[in-house]
Amino acid sequence: MSLSIDLTSLAFLLTSALAIISAALVVTHRSLVYAAFFLDILGTANAILFALLGYPLVAVFQLTVYVGSAITFILFSIVMLKEVPETTVPIREFALLTAALTVVALAGVFYSVNVVEPVVETIEISTLTDLVVRKYWFALLLSIVSMATTLIEAITLARREV
Repeated sequence: MSLSIDLTSLAFLLTSALAIISAALVVTHRSLVYAAFFLDILGTANAILFALLGYPLVAVFQLTVYVGSAITFILFSIVMLKEVPETTVPIREFALLTAALTVVALAGVFYSVNVVEPVVETIEISTLTDLVVRKYWFALLLSIVSMATTLIEAITLARREV
């Protein structure tokens, strides 16, 4: 029995584990700021999974809308309230049990399915850049604007000007 695994499958497994761990930390952490941080990691892991599955535009949308905007909304709300309420999570054990069962189920699925080797093509960075600038220019523009806005909001939060 050979235990060979390609890098795409390894990246998928590691990103899936990161998503499950960060989801568990979102619901178990008492601080809203850290819970928002773990939610950010979860959204980023989901975007990586979308990109690995072959949907790069969905991944960009995930990063822009859910990771950038939603986390910024949460952090702005915390800063505007001037206090971070301490929350109690009564479903902690349930969330950890669900995460553990999900890991077991995913492990069973990954080890029982026959893996089809992906077709890997090399592409030059100039070709990729040309494709993004010509075909997906509007998505690129939206990504740049939203990232710049998020950067300004992060600087404002860090300086406590709100």
